[in-house]
Amino acid sequence: EDIMQAGISDDAARVLTLYVASSGNIERIGDYGKKLLEYYAYRQNRPKDFSPQAMTELSGMYAEAHHAIVTALDGFINDDPDKAREVAPIAGKLRGLEVELRNRHIQRLDKQECDSETGLVYVDILGIIEHIGYHSNNVAKATISTCAETKA
Repeated sequence: EDIMQAGISDDAARVLTLYVASSGNIERIGDYGKKLLEYYAYRQNRPKDFSPQAMTELSGMYAEAHHAIVTALDGFINDDPDKAREVAPIAGKLRGLEVELRNRHIQRLDKQECDSETGLVYVDILGIIEHIGYHSNNVAKATISTCAETKA
């Protein structure tokens, strides 16, 4: 960190730190994307898969995470704090969905509507998608801070 900030103003150093933090969050999103691809490959080899209800739930949650990523990157690329502010409600919705869908899954387990191995994968995927929203929100927050720093 000291090397990055050598010879630059404090304001520029803060902006640089925010950019580095954003790149780390974008990298985490990519890591989670790779993990989702691994689960996709896993599902291809399973005779017993997710229920239609579980697939609908995951598809809806994934669509929200995709919206969060696209919105966060749009704000980041275009230095648009207003666009970046749109991400927090999406990330909040993803947190709520993760809790709600996990509870629905527990109800399905109680009714023996799914097996435990598939259920563990489902719960892990819920967490991964929620984390994508979290890191998207971190990118958005950094964009908002960066825009405030550069205007100051």
